[in-house]
Amino acid sequence: MKRIFLMILLTTVMSNVSFSQNIDKSVLEFGNLKYEERIFNRYEKDTAAEAVVLYDIGESRFNYDENTGFELIFEKNEKIKILKDAGIDYATFEIPFYVSENGMEIVSDVEGYTYNVENDQIIKTALDLSTIYEDDLPGKWKMKKFAMPNVKKGSVIEVTYKISSPFFFNFRNWTFQKKIPVLYSEYTTKMIPFYTYNFLLQGRNGFDEYKSEEGNMIRHLYHLGYKDMIYTFIMKDMPAFKDEVFITCPEDFLVS
Repeated sequence: MKRIFLMILLTTVMSNVSFSQNIDKSVLEFGNLKYEERIFNRYEKDTAAEAVVLYDIGESRFNYDENTGFELIFEKNEKIKILKDAGIDYATFEIPFYVSENGMEIVSDVEGYTYNVENDQIIKTALDLSTIYEDDLPGKWKMKKFAMPNVKKGSVIEVTYKISSPFFFNFRNWTFQKKIPVLYSEYTTKMIPFYTYNFLLQGRNGFDEYKSEEGNMIRHLYHLGYKDMIYTFIMKDMPAFKDEVFITCPEDFLVS
């Protein structure tokens, strides 16, 4: 079997702040501006922060089609608060995807909104999909790029997208820590039970929250019924990463 690696970029973490102490799944709703997000204008643990990731949620899973076999699906949903004018740079997004003579990854379901509060009214501006453009990268990679509209100090931006991949070796990395603080980061992987999985976390003794469980839904491969193994990793209140060198472990997940 081919090996699949997931790299987790991780270093140290600071204590919680009031906004994220009470965060739960009920507020992680795409398409709406919550009251807590609207009034959050200063990050006390890092007053120099130009922007803050309010939450960053990802999921990787395997889908099976009788005609094409398994494909790897990655979905991401991220929301960012712009605290200073310099933070507008974080309203630009890049989505790399892999292309080869044997197939290509497909970026789809791209959706984004910018929220501004003007005269106590919430102004919601949608991403114009026609502004998304594509660049070539070295090797067999390309990149989708776009900038969110109407972004200024105080804006909240959110983006979601999906990547469908026939390449199992290209299991998506997940970065819990960024160049700006991250209040809540969650990554879920739904693995098919035909392999043995091992993971190794470097940089900490553990996650803020970690859960492994068998999925409830029975899926079928030909005449064989099976359930996914679901792993959920959560980190809270990650400080801004100040250095250029990341701690990486290419064998955080190993499928063999």
